[in-house]
Parts: sequence; C-alpha cells; structure tokens
Amino acid sequence: MSALITVELASLAPRFTTRGRSDEAYAKLRPVLGGEPIAINLDGIESLSASFLDGLLLRLIEGDHLHNVVFVTRNARTQEALARLSSVRSVDIRLLNEQGKVETVTPRPYRQLRPRFSESKLPAHNG
Repeated sequence: MSALITVELASLAPRFTTRGRSDEAYAKLRPVLGGEPIAINLDGIESLSASFLDGLLLRLIEGDHLHNVVFVTRNARTQEALARLSSVRSVDIRLLNEQGKVETVTPRPYRQLRPRFSESKLPAHNG
C-alpha cells in the first residue's frame, strides 16, 4: 500500500450518531475515493455510533472502496465496533495500528444474550 491520504471523519458531518449522517459523510468522502488509499481517522469524535459506522461501511462496500480504506482509531470501543461489523458484514476491515502498520481487524461475532432471571426477584408463588 502506498502513502495514505488521511481524512478526519470529524470534518465530514456535524453528528455521527445515525445511519443517515453516514450518507452525508460518504458523499463528502467520494471525491477522494477511488484513487490513492485513504486513512479515515475516527478519533476526536465525542459520540460515534455503531449505526453510523455500519452505514459508512455499507456505502464503502457498495461503492467498492473498502479495499482502499484503512481506519485509524485508538478508541477501544470504536475498535470493538469495527470488529463486530467485520463479523456481521463478513468483510475485512483494516486498521492502522499504533506502530503505523496496517492490520486486518479480527472479526468478533455478536453474542446472543439470554435473559437472566433471579429467583429472588420473582414474586412468591402460592399455589
């Protein structure tokens, strides 16, 4: 991979909490996609939702641009969201690690949570 053009996600949309906002960010990314590989910096955003990330990821997949994108983040929650989305969408997501090396995110499937019932919280049954 050649030198990366870095795009600060924080400069592409006013908010990063909905799938609709990801469409807006993708539209602003379009001019730099398709040429040189790009790094999308996900840091510096107060609230970055998994829904926004999923929407952006879907647009990159649809436009056949994901292979040319590397994400940058030091935030553990954002890294976890990328790992889960990699599993859900069955795609390779690449991340620039702290040493400046590109690595593929290890997919992490969502766990199906089973409801937990506590006997102490159930009403007494007089039957």
